[in-house]
Amino acid sequence: MRKPPGKRGRPSEYSEKIAAEICRRLSGGQSLNKICSDKHMPDRSTVMSWCENDDDFSRKYARAREAQAEFLADEIIDLSDKVTPKNANKARIQIDARKWKAAKMAPRKFGDRIDVNPDADRPMNRKSSDATDAVLALLIQKGATEEEVIAALRGP
Repeated sequence: MRKPPGKRGRPSEYSEKIAAEICRRLSGGQSLNKICSDKHMPDRSTVMSWCENDDDFSRKYARAREAQAEFLADEIIDLSDKVTPKNANKARIQIDARKWKAAKMAPRKFGDRIDVNPDADRPMNRKSSDATDAVLALLIQKGATEEEVIAALRGP
């Protein structure tokens, strides 16, 4: 049985309307994979092609990704405000994932800084996660038992 004539499949022609929706949804924290999984959206490779071949879309896409990094950083605060002893491990994983992604998207703003000129007052190899420290502080503040704090430190 043949399909009726007309539009078939995903869009591949550049459209201001679709481009604007992609950028809006990226800015709101959605992944490009999630956006492109919608039937009315182009395939991921099409969006990447638009970035390569359209300077205007490429600039809009880059700004949307910067906004997405900001969104992820804000989301870390929201997640840490909701931590309980029961959801500490899940929150830690969510926070660490968002922290990693934000650092990769905007390394100058959210990435780890390496001091190549250490001095005696600032030890160089301190390995701690600010997000994990925040989660643990909230657990202690909310009255978590010693066992719950240790379990949160160990992770899943």
